[in-house]
Amino acid sequence: MMFISKFNAMIRNRFLWGAFAILVVIAFVGWGTQGAGESEQMPEAGVVDGQPVSADEFRQAYFNAYVAVVMAAGRQPPSDARTEQALKNLAWKRLASMRQAAAMGLTVTDDEVAAAIRQQPFFQQDGVFDPARYMGFIQNVLGGMGVSERQFEHFLAQEIMLNKARRITAAMAWVAPGEVDQIFHQLYDEIKVGYVIMNLADMNLDVSLTEDDVRRYFDENRESFELPEQIRVKYVAVPHKDYLDPSAVTDEEIQAHYDENIENFTLPNDEGWSDAVPLDDVRGQIRRQLARERAVVSATEKAVELEMMLAPDRYG
Repeated sequence: MMFISKFNAMIRNRFLWGAFAILVVIAFVGWGTQGAGESEQMPEAGVVDGQPVSADEFRQAYFNAYVAVVMAAGRQPPSDARTEQALKNLAWKRLASMRQAAAMGLTVTDDEVAAAIRQQPFFQQDGVFDPARYMGFIQNVLGGMGVSERQFEHFLAQEIMLNKARRITAAMAWVAPGEVDQIFHQLYDEIKVGYVIMNLADMNLDVSLTEDDVRRYFDENRESFELPEQIRVKYVAVPHKDYLDPSAVTDEEIQAHYDENIENFTLPNDEGWSDAVPLDDVRGQIRRQLARERAVVSATEKAVELEMMLAPDRYG
């Protein structure tokens, strides 16, 4: 599943889960409220392969798409119109994929979902699944997100089914015989190399050359002594340090950078969780970083202006 590789690290970050819980609850409740008001006027959200999609079905797909993105990225996506549209597109693709998987006869059993949960290292104690840990996750994490155990397991079931569909699709892809041969030869061909080392010092050559010999060789091999084409270049340096102005960085920009990159300012504690470094401890670091990034942009803009000024116009 897409999010499995990052699941164990994410689950230990309380700050990430706290922010995630707030955003998911808002998104989930928002869709539920919107759907309740629109269900009478628009019972169908759209059509996939000629089959109608109910508003409830689309809301569930949107919610699962949101969770999948957060699990895969390890952080919540930005809240803006572009992200909203991307999540809607992902939800429709997810709906189409799930319907195709169902048409292929794919199913997911409760045992498969349970096995996926038991395999998570965070839910294990000494390599054995610990039900208490899982229940703690259900109550403390999912409960704070407004997500029920059944919704989470439904999401897992969808991920398992989509993963099955991906494997089947990959297995059905046609591969040219030439590609198979190429990979086979790369893996299994053995090459025997024979070589002889010739050391010039072992030749004991006693050669004497006259000036005429050297001149004659030069005349007969002038192309070997030709200099490559050269060009004379003038350049203008625009140091970004000339545009450094840490005082221009506002506290709001520092706060926004800190919030958007909180995973870069967290350290593990003795309990195995991740604690965020206080903003005041890294404020100077963030200010210098943002000032440098702004200076690089300003220097680049000046260089581009100079380049445009030096470019000949249509009259030469």
